Order: sequence, then C-alpha cells, then structure tokens
Amino acid sequence: MRLRSLLAVALIEQRHLAGVMVAADDIKVDLRPCIITKAAIEQDVSTVSEAYLLSELFKGFWAASQHVIIDTGDGDFDLLNDGDGNHGKCSAIFIGSQPSVGEDGATAQYEQLLAYSAKFQVRLVFFDNAETANLATITTKIGIQQYFSDTLLAAAGIRLKDSDARVVNPALQTDPSEIFFRPVRVSGDPTGGERTIVADLVDSDGQSISDTDGIWDPSSTMETPGASMAAVTFKGEDGSEEMHVFFAMAWFHMESWAWAHYIMEWATQGVFQGERRFWLGAMVDDHFLGTNTFVYNGGSNASDEEERISGEELRDFLSATKALNELYNAEIITEFPFNALGILEKAETKYTFTFEDADAALLAKGEPPVDNGDGTVGLAPTKTPEDWFNTVTMEGLTAEFDSWKEKDDLLQASLDMKDDFFWHSHTLSHQARDNLGQVDCESEDGGNAQIAVITGLFDVDTYGWRSMTTPGITGFYNKNCLKSAMDNLITCAPGDNTYIGAPTTTVSLISDVSQFHSIYTTEEINGLAGFQIVPRFATFVYYNCRTSDCLVLENLFIRRTVCGCTDVDPGTIDNLNIDDIAGCDFSEDSLCPNGLQAFGTADALFDVEAETTTRWILSGRRDKYMFHQANVVPTSTPLGEMSLLEYWYEVVLKKMALYLNLQGDDPFPIKSVKFDDLCTNFKHHEDLDGSNALVTITKTSDGDISGMELSNTGGRAGVIPVTVPTSFADKVSTEGLPDGQPYSKETYGSDLTFYVASSSDDIPPAVVKPTAADLAAVPAPVLATQAPAPAPTSSSTSGSVTCSWYTILWCWWWRWF
Repeated sequence: MRLRSLLAVALIEQRHLAGVMVAADDIKVDLRPCIITKAAIEQDVSTVSEAYLLSELFKGFWAASQHVIIDTGDGDFDLLNDGDGNHGKCSAIFIGSQPSVGEDGATAQYEQLLAYSAKFQVRLVFFDNAETANLATITTKIGIQQYFSDTLLAAAGIRLKDSDARVVNPALQTDPSEIFFRPVRVSGDPTGGERTIVADLVDSDGQSISDTDGIWDPSSTMETPGASMAAVTFKGEDGSEEMHVFFAMAWFHMESWAWAHYIMEWATQGVFQGERRFWLGAMVDDHFLGTNTFVYNGGSNASDEEERISGEELRDFLSATKALNELYNAEIITEFPFNALGILEKAETKYTFTFEDADAALLAKGEPPVDNGDGTVGLAPTKTPEDWFNTVTMEGLTAEFDSWKEKDDLLQASLDMKDDFFWHSHTLSHQARDNLGQVDCESEDGGNAQIAVITGLFDVDTYGWRSMTTPGITGFYNKNCLKSAMDNLITCAPGDNTYIGAPTTTVSLISDVSQFHSIYTTEEINGLAGFQIVPRFATFVYYNCRTSDCLVLENLFIRRTVCGCTDVDPGTIDNLNIDDIAGCDFSEDSLCPNGLQAFGTADALFDVEAETTTRWILSGRRDKYMFHQANVVPTSTPLGEMSLLEYWYEVVLKKMALYLNLQGDDPFPIKSVKFDDLCTNFKHHEDLDGSNALVTITKTSDGDISGMELSNTGGRAGVIPVTVPTSFADKVSTEGLPDGQPYSKETYGSDLTFYVASSSDDIPPAVVKPTAADLAAVPAPVLATQAPAPAPTSSSTSGSVTCSWYTILWCWWWRWF
C-alpha cells in the first residue's frame, strides 16, 4: 500500500475517544520490535550503535523475532503484515536513520510512521542517529531548537525526568562525558500536540541547565524557553506518539544500557514478547581445597601457607550475603563447585590416594588426548592406588563419615547450610582433564559424586546433579572425561568467556550465533557429542588472592609480564610505583600499545568490576561469574573487614541500584539461579530463537488486549514468554492461544509474564531428580584384598603450572582458575 493511501485509510478508520484519535475496529499487532537503520546492524559501527544496543537488549529479553529495515532512501517502510491494513508488523518502532519528510500535504517516511503509530497505538523512538533535530518540520512542531552557548557543553549529567519509570531508577542520572550529546533546547510552544521533556541536562548540583540568549540561567524551569532537553516525547492530536533522543548510546558504555531500558519500556509500554530478568551469580570454585596465595618470589610466586576458609568464616559470609539481599531486595545465592579430596585430607581418612602432578594431563586448549594406539586415549592411571575408586573404598568412607564433621569444621558448616547455597561438582581432586585416561576420569567424576551422596549433599534441592565445573576449564576435548561425566548424570559445565577464538585464542568456548546461547560438544571436534558448555565470566578477582593488596600486586605483575618489562617485581603496596618500570614494550604493534594499564589501587579494580558486571546484567546476560575459595576468606577491604567476594557483591549491587529500581515500589530483584537451572534456561532460549515463534495480539480501540495468537513457528519452542505490566493484567486476554496456553505465569517486579508453548506436547516437563542408584556403578576392587593401606596425601592438590617465558601469559590465565 502506498504512503498516501495508508494515511487515508488510517484517518478514515479512526474515531475520537476522550479527545484522542483511535482505531474504530480491532487491529492486530505482532509482538516484535521493528528497527530502522542506515546499514546492517553490527556491534562497532557508529551509525547503527543505538540499533545494535536495542537489538541485543531484546535478544537478552527473549524476543525471538525482530524486524530490521535498512533505510535505502525515500521508499515506504515495510510495516504491514502481507499488506493487511489492520495487521501491523511492529509493536514498537526504533528509528536510527533520518526519515524523509513530506511537504505541502504530501506523505513521506515520517508521515507514514506517524500514521502507523496512530492507527496501531504503537510508539516511535527516534535515536540521535535519526538527526530529527535537523528537520524543521519536526523542530517546529515540537518547539525545539539546536545549539546552546558553550556553557552547556560542560553539562555534568543527563537526568531522567519521568518519575513513573517502572524498571529503571526514577532518579537515573548519568555522565554524558563519554558519549556524544546534541545541544537541544526549548524554543517555543509545541503545535498540534503535547510535549514532555523526559530527560534534561543538569549541572553538578543536579539543576536543569537552561540557555537564554547564550547565557545560562539557573533559575529557568523545565518548560521555560531555553530549558535543555536530552530526550522529549510528543503526543499528537491524531494519537501518534514519538520520542526523540538527543544523545548517543553504545554497547560499551555501561550507562547507555540503563537508558536503553527506559526507552524500551516507554516504547513497548511494558508489553512485549519476552521476559525481563536480572541475574547475578558467583561460583566459588575449589570449595574444601586450600590455596597457596600469590606472593612474588621470582619462582612459584606462591606463599608457603595455604588459605582455606573456615566454617565460622563461611557462616559469616552467609550472614553478609543475607544482609545485602535485605538491603537491595535481592535474592543472591552463591554456588560452590567443590572438590571432595579437600574433605578427605582434613578428615585424615585411611581411604586415600596420592598423585604426583595435578597438571600431568594438561594440554593446550583444543588439543585432543594422546592416542595410545590400542583403541584408548589418555594417560595411564596417575593415582596410587589406581583402583582407589571401588566399592570397598566407598563402603569404608561411608563408615567413617560421622568422624569427618568432627575433624573438618568447614564440612560441618557446609552441611548445616546446605540449603542456603548452591552446590555442584568440581571433580574429586582438581586434576587437569585434557589427557586423563578412562580410569582417572571415572574416579574424578564418580568419586566426587559418591562423596556427595555420602555427605548428603546429593539429596538436597540446592545440589546441581546435572552440572560440574571442570578444573581449569579442561577436558572438553577428551572423550574419556566427557563420557565419565555423562555416566554420572552430568551434562553441562561452564566455559570461559575469555576464550573468544581467533585471533585472540586458538579455540572458542562461546557461541558464534548469539551471546545468549551455549555451545555443545561434537564427536568430530570433542570426541563425544551432546555435552553443553554454558558461558561464564572471569573477573579480576584472581583465584589465588585473599586480600585487595594481593589483587593490586598480582595485577601489576601480570601487566608487567604481558608488556615484556624487564622488571616484573610488583614490589609492595607501600612502595608501588607503576610508572617506574624497566624494559617494557609499549610500541604500537606490541601487546601493550596503550601503556601498562595496571589498576594501581583496589578501588580502581573494583570500579571496573562493578561497571563491567552492571553492563552485562543490564544487557540481559545471565552468565555466572568465576571466583575461588580464597576469595571468601575475610580480609581488609576499602569497605572494612569482609571477603573479596562480599565486597564484589556490595559494589555491584550499589552500582546496579543507581540504574534499576531495586529499592522502590515493586522492585525488580537481582536473582541467582542454580547452575543446573541456568543450563536449562539457555537451552530453552536456544529453542525459542530457533523456532522464530511470534505472538500476535489483538487490540481494542481503547488499547486493551482482547486476544493473542501464536504464529510463524518455524520450530518447536517449549517456552515462549509474553510480558505485560501487572497494573495492565486485567486488560489482557489470552483467548486465541492453543488449548492449555498459557501453561504458566510468573510475577517479577511489576512485570507479569505468561508462558506459552508451541503445543501442549512442548511444555517443559517437571525435572525429576534421580537417585544415587542412577549414578555410574562403583566398580569392584581389581583384587579381592583388604582396603588400601593409609597413604600420605599431597599438600597441594590444585598444583601449579611450570611456566616458561614464552608461555607466561597463558599460564597466568590458567592460574585464574
């Protein structure tokens, strides 16, 4: 349909309701965003930066379908479903290219968008890339003008002025210094509609910046001619609604994501296909083991004494987490991947084993285990005795169990609080898995699972029986260990988001389809198919640090090493001079073209952690974060006596509260989920994206939703979420969906989410937890002898990698695990 005829149809079919033009007949709208851009949406292309941001935001919120329109000129935009004038393709439209404007009553792109908005009750957002402040038709209508005096360019903040914001903090204010913003001010009264300034520029005191005859007038009010604006909405007398944003947004700018949430909320009016969730979860690897913390000595760079959290310290950590949850209305639960050998060492069991090198089976990422030429791969058994994992040993350990808790206060505390944390396997002894043979893989996976049964961890709901964390992210290319994991019910493990593929790393452990997807092993590449690898973030809170001083010094040592400095000794906190370094290579083609870039202080390090983590959460990422047991031992931090992980939680939640409504009415809580459930969550997201499922709503003339239907399902999807504000729920009917749909609903903050499946057969079944009998069978002893005699235990089970000069960078990545 041509533009002029579309506008005519829209005007004919409208009638007045409470002074606003609305559609006379019910209309249909597909619940998907439409994004109009100047070019294909790519991450680092400035002309589509806002389009990329909103596109990824909707993907993070499980919008399975988007309609992207590349503006090639003055032609019509594809907004109607098969040309049906009563069926729109877009439930919100985001425009990142300058629309053409009609003259002398003619219609062009801008008029087409307004007509669509009025008829389908759909809101329009014009990004700064649309450059609407340069279009006289628009600036005259809204009553705005570009250009301020130079004083405006020193604006200290961009402030949200809409106090009704549900999702973002109503007091949202961000620093515009790192992004472009367009100097726009009120120049006069609007015509043909209602203008509302929703964001303005403020000075360092939070006062609105105004400009009258080139002079800043601090007494000006928002609607005084001269008042600044960073974003404005306009509601036309025909019922059309538009927002114009006069500042840039980009994916790498953390504050941009907060504004994207506000803009998305305004555009969709809280009604969209998808779900909005904010998840934060730390995984503390190496639970029950000890850690030799970082101390520079020019050799192993490890202290002689092990740090191991005590039972009392674990109780204190739980108390601190609960206090943070109460303060921020959060539901954070920490997950502890554990190594049972740490229990056996403390319990002084007589049923133990030894091995010489925890890293004997370590290979470069992606390298398969050694082919032995006899149909087997991997090393010969490394443990003594090699048949330690047998029925006699397990029976003996079970008989000993009651005495373990008396000898290990951490075990006793862990069992007392087994319902307060999440748990899953980190293997028995933390051996690297790349080149392990079948016997060792079975003892590492089966042994840890059986000790989870003995201790009772296996039986609690907080235990992740489907999950494991592999030591050093090893073993993903070893069919022996993949099989032993699966034989023990384990089908999912975290990867490492720093392995992003060429040219940075030799292999990739993240999806090349979507950052919101996991990857799966294949027989060709990994030796065995079907094991799920879910993304996980590393942090700058290194595995072998208990104190903030340790983090600063180790970071300086790593940076000096990476930059090829002759002097890699970080010194001490009392004598820290990061600029006085010998022999560093800061050349343009070096690894450090921008200088050393060490943090220098704990505050600087945790500021980066808070900003980076907040950006990921705001973007919809649900990945967990990697920590280690030494990070839970209390220490002195910039906020007082607490562990590094407590401090990390504190700074992240404090930062999040600046941008999200965490503490107001109907707050949107930051949550944690068990890694088992996270794996399932990723799988459902992948199925949804693969199905291209699309929900279409029917709107009445007063804006209510009188029905829904599911269409365009190219595949089977068991979880198709549709979200509406709780305050709007009584105006929503799901009539028209397949029988039995929606099959579930959930309230989150002030969102109500309905869950729909492609058919009743696709509704995800309830997960039934297996019993211990479903684990791989424990083998009988090789020889019918008495139980193994007591053997000495190794003092360090996690081992250390011997690093040559040319492998030092890789080795330090390893040590983070």
